[in-house]
Amino acid sequence: MAMEDDFLLDAEDDARAVEFIQSYLPQDLKDKFTEDDLYYILDLIAEYYTSSECLDAEPDEEGYINIDLDEVVDYVVKQAAKEGEKGPYAPEDVFFVVQGEMEYGDSLEEEIMEYIINKKENKYLEVLDIKDVQIKDMEEYISKWVHEIK
Repeated sequence: MAMEDDFLLDAEDDARAVEFIQSYLPQDLKDKFTEDDLYYILDLIAEYYTSSECLDAEPDEEGYINIDLDEVVDYVVKQAAKEGEKGPYAPEDVFFVVQGEMEYGDSLEEEIMEYIINKKENKYLEVLDIKDVQIKDMEEYISKWVHEIK
């Protein structure tokens, strides 16, 4: 059952990422990428992260790992052309999708930090601008994550 729950959470996260990216894209690019294109590109981005070992790099002083967006874009464009399932995609267009995915990740990090800070201070969670369902999912995710660390 835990594997099914993880799959559902991943699917929900992908759906939120696609929605975020759709709103992030400049108006002239919104019609260039279908929802299926965005899911496909998200899969290629994840594939890049795991195959390039960029996430194994040493974090900087602030704890961040620097990821070269141009390298990610290059990988996505080449893989899409090689696989022939979607595309072809222009690198300058894919750049906005990759940047949107990064922004989505940053927004999640901010939401989690706000959640943790508010939880510590026992404040009501309305400060977060997210739905109750997301708060419940986040509580479950964080408690599961904390439990796994212990």
